Amino acid sequence: MDENQKNKTGFIGVTLAASVAIVVGEGPFSLWSSITGIVLLLFLHASHLRFKKETPKVELLAYGAVWSLCFLLVIGFLLNYIRDERVLQISQQIEGTEKWETVASPFDPFTPRDLIGFGIWGVTTLIVAFTVWYRNRLNA
Repeated sequence: MDENQKNKTGFIGVTLAASVAIVVGEGPFSLWSSITGIVLLLFLHASHLRFKKETPKVELLAYGAVWSLCFLLVIGFLLNYIRDERVLQISQQIEGTEKWETVASPFDPFTPRDLIGFGIWGVTTLIVAFTVWYRNRLNA
């Protein structure tokens, strides 16, 4: 197995780990997800992915997407402070309490927390992909 294949294998491992950590994680982000994100970012950095000038832009975009997914794990606990008033009202009506995490809200992909998380992921993806592309262009 040559060096490039080893790098891509490590990249695939980080991709799977970050995806599983976000999808399988129960409830809101926690400090444990931050620890997981930091470890995955360190592993991604340690895999020493080398991009050449002729590397397709889609590979750079994929690297940026995985990097930002790990980064979202690191800062995700901050998203827990974004409250959706609709969820809070449903919780108060059902249980008479203000503990909004206990009640599952109706499916709504446009909650403020999800939109902000998606926005952070998208912007970070583009920034990382552009940075890697620009750095490769300078080094060529």
